[in-house]
Amino acid sequence: MTRRTAYRLFAGAVVFAIAAEMAWIGGAAAMGTASHFNTGEPVWAALYPVMGAMAALLTSASAVYAVAIARNRDLTIAPALKAGLVWGLGLTLPLTLVTAGTMSSLNGHNVGGSGMATEGLWLIGWLRDGGDLRVAHFFATHAMHFVPAFALALVWLGRPRESRAVHGFALAFALFVLATFAQALMGRPFLAMIG
Repeated sequence: MTRRTAYRLFAGAVVFAIAAEMAWIGGAAAMGTASHFNTGEPVWAALYPVMGAMAALLTSASAVYAVAIARNRDLTIAPALKAGLVWGLGLTLPLTLVTAGTMSSLNGHNVGGSGMATEGLWLIGWLRDGGDLRVAHFFATHAMHFVPAFALALVWLGRPRESRAVHGFALAFALFVLATFAQALMGRPFLAMIG
């Protein structure tokens, strides 16, 4: 099998996984039931691990693109932006697998507290009376946005070769995600140290 054929098969599988996830989440919402942590009925209990595997597959695309960008010597973009793309996409898969996998194994997002979004942080719904693993999961999944955005800001500020600053930001961002993850596991709400 050629590399091009393997990539096309992988890309097709990722597109299928995305479509399946959207159908699953939208279908559950249309039926007025939960798409996540719904193991009350046999059909939903059987679908949940399958959809977890689909989510891992679609997230793996970020790692594949991180490697492809890192290896591409013909890419004519600022070094800082290239580093931001590689780090952002590269961090997304491992951080998301840790946070989402933990939520799945615990069969819920809350550690202590009410677990009620109505009691949560305005607009987002993150718990204010206990640990909420969705916080770390959100930041983990969006590493692909935050890290490149930092790199793009450096380029806009006239510092396109500041790859070292991007490496530092990526490390700090990963540590931030792990800190919010640990905080949630200890049953402490996000922003507890401020509010």
